[in-house]
Amino acid sequence: RRSSDLNELYYFYLLEWADHVLDIREQFPLIDVEMTTAIAKKMGVKHPTDNQSGFPYVLTCDFLITMSDRTIARTIKQSSELSNKRTLEKLEIERRFWQDKGVDWGIVTEHEISNQKAKNIEW
Repeated sequence: RRSSDLNELYYFYLLEWADHVLDIREQFPLIDVEMTTAIAKKMGVKHPTDNQSGFPYVLTCDFLITMSDRTIARTIKQSSELSNKRTLEKLEIERRFWQDKGVDWGIVTEHEISNQKAKNIEW
């Protein structure tokens, strides 16, 4: 497994174990492509597209989490990826999308995930 996949798995275990988490949706599609392309255009960046067709991709959020008191969106990234300009552009599209929807959005890195607790839950 790549470490980003492992981080997603461990984060899932932590969510699954949390009493206040009611529902976990993984790879949740930001289905409103018109909205994400408009956000990218306003930012002055290229929306992710298929290289052959040029058709815009439907972006996804790693986790859409329904809690007892609210819904939050979380994206899992390696901290080292956060210095990549293109990664930051795509994350900003996602951040603005969720902001417009009134949903708390954030990035979770390996620094926020307790590997030992996740391994214990897995066991």
